Amino acid sequence: MRIYLDACCVCRPFDDPAIERNRIEAEAVLSVLSLVEQQQAEFIASPVLNAELNQITDEERRDQATTLANLACEIGPMPDRGVTETMIARGFKPLDAMHIAAAIKSQCNVFLTTDDSTVTNR
Repeated sequence: MRIYLDACCVCRPFDDPAIERNRIEAEAVLSVLSLVEQQQAEFIASPVLNAELNQITDEERRDQATTLANLACEIGPMPDRGVTETMIARGFKPLDAMHIAAAIKSQCNVFLTTDDSTVTNR
């Protein structure tokens, strides 16, 4: 199984665990990454994910997130522009559309996010 985790998933384990939602989602993300470490799933990253993580201004948080992203089995190709534009036209925010397009191009079976709103027009 090929799994794509977007940047908010990769960062979730480093959010405040005193907030119940953060703790639950962090446990879920770490469980998925445990499957990757056990070679029961493949974590597929993308240049989009790496670029977004590099934009994190807090150096410690960026390093932590990058360490988790380095568990990826492969870095997929850049997403197709047409797919990205189609997703944007359907209401997805541009960066989220790029993540989805990257997952599609990398033939991922699962796309994970912890975003509440990846769609701009609900």
